[in-house]
Amino acid sequence: MGFTFIFITAILHNVYPRLSIQSDAVLAVASVCTSIYFCIRCVGDVTGGCFNPVVALINIPFVTVMNANRPESRDFKEYLAPYLFGTLLGGILAGLFCKHVVMPHVPHYYDAMVNTFKEENAS
Repeated sequence: MGFTFIFITAILHNVYPRLSIQSDAVLAVASVCTSIYFCIRCVGDVTGGCFNPVVALINIPFVTVMNANRPESRDFKEYLAPYLFGTLLGGILAGLFCKHVVMPHVPHYYDAMVNTFKEENAS
């Protein structure tokens, strides 16, 4: 859950210009890649690298179906709840954190910049 929070927060800070500290797309991609690398290096061996909620929704059911006929395989269904709820809860908490904690403290320079840009293009 914690590493999904880091992953989604890094993405939200680069998707929304109001939260972003840079306007360069290369830096945005580099920061998301760095957060993914950090998360995978920390707990990738334990979780299999499922920090994206969409990947987690498919990973365990896929492994369960693929190993259904193997008697020596582990029962992956016991990991279904943590994969589903951990990643979803981490994503939801990241969204709430950005909206209610970060956004109120971000200066509204972006709004002024957009309004200036619209006024210049209108004339």
